[in-house]
Amino acid sequence: MKVLIICTEKLPVPAIRGGAIQTYIDGALPVLKQDHQITVLGRDDEALPADEVREGIRYVRVGGSILEAYRENVVQFLQSDQQSYDIIHIFNRPRLVNKVRELAPEAKIILSMHNDMFKPEKLRAEEGNLVVQNVDRIITISEYIGQTIRGFYPEAATKIQTIYSGVDLERFVPSYSQAAKEMRNRLRSEHGLEGKKVILYAGRLSANKGIDVLVRAIPDLAEKHDDIALVIMGSKWFSNNDVTDYIAYVRALAERLPVPVIQTGFVAPDKIQEWFAASDLFVCTSQWQEPLARVHYEAMAAALPIVTTDRGGNKEVIEPYKNGIIVENPADSGEFVQHLSYLLSNPSVREEMGRYGRSLAEKHYTWDRVVSDILSAWEQVERAEVLNATSLNETVDDVKEGQWQQAEVKNQESEQENVEETHASPELEMHEELVKEAVEVPNEEKVEPETESEAENLEDDMDETAAEEHSEANLEETVDDVKEEQWQQEEVENQESKQENVEETHAPAELEMHEELVKEAVEVPNEEKVEPETESEAENLEDDMDETAAEEHSEANLEETVDDVKEEQWQQEEVENQESKQENVEETHAPAELEMHEELVKEAVEVPNEEKVEPETESEAEDLEDDMDETAAEEHSEANLEEAVDDVKDEQWQQEEAENQESEQENVEETHASAELEMHEELVKEAVEVPNEEKVEPETEPDAEDLEDDMDKTAVEEQLAAFTEINREEQLKEDTGGPVQHNKKTEKSTMSFKVQNKENTVNVLLLLALFYMREKKWI
Repeated sequence: MKVLIICTEKLPVPAIRGGAIQTYIDGALPVLKQDHQITVLGRDDEALPADEVREGIRYVRVGGSILEAYRENVVQFLQSDQQSYDIIHIFNRPRLVNKVRELAPEAKIILSMHNDMFKPEKLRAEEGNLVVQNVDRIITISEYIGQTIRGFYPEAATKIQTIYSGVDLERFVPSYSQAAKEMRNRLRSEHGLEGKKVILYAGRLSANKGIDVLVRAIPDLAEKHDDIALVIMGSKWFSNNDVTDYIAYVRALAERLPVPVIQTGFVAPDKIQEWFAASDLFVCTSQWQEPLARVHYEAMAAALPIVTTDRGGNKEVIEPYKNGIIVENPADSGEFVQHLSYLLSNPSVREEMGRYGRSLAEKHYTWDRVVSDILSAWEQVERAEVLNATSLNETVDDVKEGQWQQAEVKNQESEQENVEETHASPELEMHEELVKEAVEVPNEEKVEPETESEAENLEDDMDETAAEEHSEANLEETVDDVKEEQWQQEEVENQESKQENVEETHAPAELEMHEELVKEAVEVPNEEKVEPETESEAENLEDDMDETAAEEHSEANLEETVDDVKEEQWQQEEVENQESKQENVEETHAPAELEMHEELVKEAVEVPNEEKVEPETESEAEDLEDDMDETAAEEHSEANLEEAVDDVKDEQWQQEEAENQESEQENVEETHASAELEMHEELVKEAVEVPNEEKVEPETEPDAEDLEDDMDKTAVEEQLAAFTEINREEQLKEDTGGPVQHNKKTEKSTMSFKVQNKENTVNVLLLLALFYMREKKWI
């Protein structure tokens, strides 16, 4: 296959300036080139030509130290290049994907991710969604990176594959090897580290890498282990030894340490393994969510025990206390002191961890394994369409091989569908006739075969006939099942239809009509029963009786349903009548209706002077009791009305008294218009007039009750006189427009009215109400 590898814009390939991605590509190319035509497109460098072929690999280098400029140069290369690539493998730059897809719509695109480049601050969501659509596979160097991408773009989950990086086991040799011992002795001798336990840090010098935490841990560690030394290998950036504020800070801390500190600055990629061989243990102090630092693979290959932080994907290659120890709180220098002290105090543990790490590197982290995984990914995406086409052809072949079986199955299914669709009786009968003709056995004489060949032909015919008979027998069973199912469905539909008809008959006219139909349906004719003459007739009669009994049972249930409907209807009508009566009573508030109501109250509370008639029967007694209850209810209602009238009169009297007390003038005319006074008196007399019927003298002396009645009458007359005087004064006040003077007699009568008003009786209230209504011209 023709494969184009597009690198990042930061560092060139080959990795003459270092870099994890550049080292990754360098490690895989020697094997990838064996079976594929490889072109590497990357960043230019003054030490490298713009276009060259090296060891069978074409290297094209373009300018652009920032992504936007670099992307334009990548686009120009693709537009001018005459090659048509089968696979385009882009490293760690998702923002290149969409442009590449536009220029190479037929190519398979694979994206290798070494950092969190799908984060929103680095990639807009709209662009990221398009990237996920345009790529065929996303390869990540750790599960952490894969989880991060899935978190932002769940639809990418099916395209993500983790391929861990690798290490050159021939360059990074184990510390117990002879080659490592030679490098170890040479470097230690050059830097005065003989007899020291060397702690190695390898990486960029930046705050997120956290080398300052390790430096601050050294004084406490030196108190327990005075034979230690620290090697800091790295710089600001790959191949860049500029001093930043952070690097100056780290150097200032290192100068105060009580142990030797070696700061190497940038080390060429082909020399890094020497410092791993010269050290006793390796420390990674990353404070950020690191994807997975490749120095872990190098430390394992060098057989060094590892102390690393629980950040990002670093812990994915660590088996705790087998090849390393994980620091849970990377910012705590004390935790580093604890774990480093444990390893420094136990040389056998260091050696055991180192050897186990080397075995992991040899088993899982070789470049051969990395290349194998990459090639597998290439082949999968390239063969995706071919595999789909092959699968389709295999499916077609299977269909052809089993064509006869499938045709038979389809024929049977077609016959089954035809049977199920024949619900109408005429079509069902026609189908049954066809079945009978198909399975009919002709009544012809059998002919013996004359030869062996004829015998075989006859046997084949018999087999075919038997097969047809078996098939048609199954078909008849299916027809029977369909008929039985049809009959059951019709029965269910008939019952449901009857139930719906009953429930819908709520109108009285329809209900009566339905009852008549029920009566006719269940009516038993009064004819003489005829005895069956034969056994056949007896069976037919018995069947008729069973059917009649079933119909009677069904209609009986129907009648019960009708009765329930009628009862429910009657209850609803009763409730509606009661509510209607209640509404009519509550709406009678007009004055004319109030007057009529008062008259009814008078009649209701009036005690007739007739003799009470005892009820002759128990039924009359109950009726009388009901009338008394109703009378009591009316009396209670009218008592409430009288109380309201009393409140009105009491309020009027108080207003009158307040007006009378304000006026203290004594000289007011004692008389008023005779006509008006006489008119008022006549009205009052008419209201309280006692009929001049013939009075019957009692045969015996008056008892206490009669005497009390006379006293009540006198009190009533005095109250009426006082009330008349009050109304006269009110009328005079309205006529003159000034206050009214009271004489002593009037004041005395008024006071008497005040006292007696509190003990007013029902009769007085009614009279006062009558007078007030007449005065207001209500009546």
